[in-house]
Amino acid sequence: MVGYVWTVRACGQAAAKDTTQAPFPKSGCLFAGPECSSKEAEGKAAQAMTSDVGPKRKGRRRVKAHLVEATPPAGGWGHWLLSAPAICFLGWLWLDLFGVLSPIQSRPLDLLLGALAYVFLVLLPFGYGAHRLVTSFPGLFQQAGWTVQPLEPLKPQDQYTVKYLCLTRERAVTDGKRVLLRVAQGWVYLEIGAILISAVAMVPLFFSAVEFGFGR
Repeated sequence: MVGYVWTVRACGQAAAKDTTQAPFPKSGCLFAGPECSSKEAEGKAAQAMTSDVGPKRKGRRRVKAHLVEATPPAGGWGHWLLSAPAICFLGWLWLDLFGVLSPIQSRPLDLLLGALAYVFLVLLPFGYGAHRLVTSFPGLFQQAGWTVQPLEPLKPQDQYTVKYLCLTRERAVTDGKRVLLRVAQGWVYLEIGAILISAVAMVPLFFSAVEFGFGR
């Protein structure tokens, strides 16, 4: 009986000694087992993921670039075809107004003079001016009318996701062919702008027409 009591006391002293020498783990877990280590590993992985994702949310990568004036293929015929509806519609209105206001009695002469006046007073100035305006603000119009040449290494799949910092711009030599190309591009820009403006303006016009009973 005495031996049994002595054995129990010895085991209790050894257990107390082990508990005093083995402090709690620093991770805050009461029992340092496999579950605690797995939770700690998951926490560290989550912190690493948030640290990796953090810098990416700051914004798009900025790349320095040089701009060269774009040259439409096929002599700009594609741009002329795209802008043909707007050019023809405005030309038709112009010729009608010119015929009404002209004192000349000859209809063919009115059409000839009206067409020449339309080309030199409307077609060329407005198209060239629109091209000049759009290409003067490449950051606002997403480098329209320019060919972007990055000055830093850039992967092909990233060329549409980065933000270009346009340091220099190089315009082409101005000659007769280049003027026609710029006019064609400018009328495409004008037509796109007219479509966007009309789409926005149609919303209040629609509600105004419904309010006054149109379509009922």
